[in-house]
Amino acid sequence: MNFGAEDSDGDDLKYSLVTPWVGIVGDRIEESFQPNANYPEAKWLSGFNAQNAIPGSPPLSISSKGILTVKANTLGLFVFTVQVEEFRNGVKIGLVRREFQLLVIDCPPSPIPNPVLSAVGYAANINEVSVCFGKEVNFETNTNPNWEYQWQLDDDNIKGATTNSLKAKEPGIYTVNISQKNTCSAARESRVITLKTKADTTKLNARNKSVCFGESVKVNAKNGFGLTYEWFRNGKKIINETNSSLLVKDNGKYSAYVSEPSSSCVLKSDTLKIDFSFGVPVKLTTLKLDTTLCEGENVKLSIDSPKADVKYSWYDELGIFSTGNQTSVTISKKGNYFAKSEDLGLCKSTSDTFKLDVLDKINITFDKIDTLCSDALSIVNLKATPTGGVFSGKGVIDINAGTFDPQKAGTGSHDLTYEISGSTACRSGKSVQKAVILALPVITLPKQIQAFKGNSVILNSGNNKGYTYKWQPDQWLNNANVGNPESSPLQAIEYQLIVSDKHGCTSEGKVLVSVSDRIYIPDIFTPNNDSQNDIWELKGSDKYPDVEVSIFNCWGEVVFYSKGYDVPFDGTYRGQPLPIGTYIYKVVASNNNYILTGGLEIMR
Repeated sequence: MNFGAEDSDGDDLKYSLVTPWVGIVGDRIEESFQPNANYPEAKWLSGFNAQNAIPGSPPLSISSKGILTVKANTLGLFVFTVQVEEFRNGVKIGLVRREFQLLVIDCPPSPIPNPVLSAVGYAANINEVSVCFGKEVNFETNTNPNWEYQWQLDDDNIKGATTNSLKAKEPGIYTVNISQKNTCSAARESRVITLKTKADTTKLNARNKSVCFGESVKVNAKNGFGLTYEWFRNGKKIINETNSSLLVKDNGKYSAYVSEPSSSCVLKSDTLKIDFSFGVPVKLTTLKLDTTLCEGENVKLSIDSPKADVKYSWYDELGIFSTGNQTSVTISKKGNYFAKSEDLGLCKSTSDTFKLDVLDKINITFDKIDTLCSDALSIVNLKATPTGGVFSGKGVIDINAGTFDPQKAGTGSHDLTYEISGSTACRSGKSVQKAVILALPVITLPKQIQAFKGNSVILNSGNNKGYTYKWQPDQWLNNANVGNPESSPLQAIEYQLIVSDKHGCTSEGKVLVSVSDRIYIPDIFTPNNDSQNDIWELKGSDKYPDVEVSIFNCWGEVVFYSKGYDVPFDGTYRGQPLPIGTYIYKVVASNNNYILTGGLEIMR
């Protein structure tokens, strides 16, 4: 079985049997020639491996030309992989894998006789035939419409040779196999006949075999009067080339047939391999071939896919400026730049020209913005040069006029941008200023503070050391310029507080200090009719005729309520003594401005 591959470039091919990959189909593998980590190798059954994928005598094997050979001795469906590696100048440049299945079945003995092979015009039992190179000999065998035919050359099936006759001109060993149509049976093989060609040889010559890219080389064959020529590239005839010389522009293996009028045989030339692998054009990689930079910037030029055995040099308008075989350079000056390459065969190539223009960069100024308080109501006019740009950022209400509203921006530090978009990067730019909007000082005053006659209270507004304070009025205050002064009022009074930070941001607050008589509430009493502590006495409650007193049990049920406390709580509910334990009280006086809550313990 011929599994040989073809390569149009005439590269060397190496065949081998390898282990299949799990989950991957045959395809071309580039660069690393390694299986993807996601596709592990298949696991062979015991006794099987890549060199014994189909057991037999011999087992499955592949020749250097891609010919598969096996004489199987085990039935079944077998999987194997053929790998072809491509080499150019001794370097592997590619790899192809193909996975195949081969079904081995047990065919019954063939009832048909061995085919009789003969060469037309020769003795019936001849074993060897000689003809001139390029001439044909006719082979034939028995004819039977129920038979299938397959001719072979050197044990390899000849494509399309499936009749009882064959015109042969390639030297080698010929056989024919026959088998029954539409029936599984072993094939019968004929005897062999060896075909030899009688041919003188001629030698091709060329100026050189390694040619620079883009050039050509003339290949010459034997020259003489009356000679005719056929030229071949990689074994395939080149149409319309009939002269004694051939102008070659492509890689390949070249040969020729030369016919002499005085001889019936054809001269076959040797094979001449022409290599155009050197002198690859130089291509630059960068952003684009025409670039404008701002002063102080630079751009990197690189050789696209550089080769280790090629020398590179760099040029500008003044000549060469880098000969250190650098594959990239960084440039920042205005000018025209290009690169040249020279390979081992002294083939030279020049890249396209890279044009670099360098411009001065625009200078943008954006005036500083004063720090503002969050209650600022005035619109701020932003200032920047040169004109023609736009403003952006939180709080900007007109991007062209540059007006800024602190109220819309809100508290915090905001980046405001002034940007000019010119025709080039150097005529474009932006500047950023911070607009700082400060939060107003925080005042934590309650709406009202309860004070008792003869006592003082603290007016605690936070007392931040970075703030200044001013209380008005300053009546009954120990210090009107601190955040937590002490007040000893004789009657109700409302204070106003003005707080300022170091930036001049101010806040105002008010607090009402109400003055009441104190109600004294015991947290335990013993209603056991011993005339001592039998009632829950609230001293001072008589100052509040409308005082509301509520007592709750542990389930939240009201067990006592009184508006006015003329009749004190005696520890009973609906005429029955309440169990000893803890109860909750709530005393509300002075129009809800004086509220006391707590726990009350009844003991007996």
